[in-house]
Amino acid sequence: MPGVLIIEGMAQLSGLLLEASLKNKYGKDAKAVLTVLERTKFRELIRPGDTLIYRTEVISVNTNGGKVSAQALCNGRVVVTSGMVFAFKYIDDPLLEARREALMKVWMPSA
Repeated sequence: MPGVLIIEGMAQLSGLLLEASLKNKYGKDAKAVLTVLERTKFRELIRPGDTLIYRTEVISVNTNGGKVSAQALCNGRVVVTSGMVFAFKYIDDPLLEARREALMKVWMPSA
């Protein structure tokens, strides 16, 4: 179960970055939905209480979706790596959009 939570954290960060990239590059708003994990590797055991730092890099993005390379680090060492592919789902829901905007301001204050 802890591995699933690590992947979830990596996917949340990666999805937000792709959503921001879509808006910046194409001026469109969409929800990023994880569709594929590629070459996922768990390199070290993580224990309760460990602090993880997530890093993600956009490999590609277009109006249909995007691809990222993501890592989880613990004590400066890479413990999980994965390629992640996302599809964009366009949703017309003002409440969801307001919540996403608030979350983006937390994650990316300069956006």
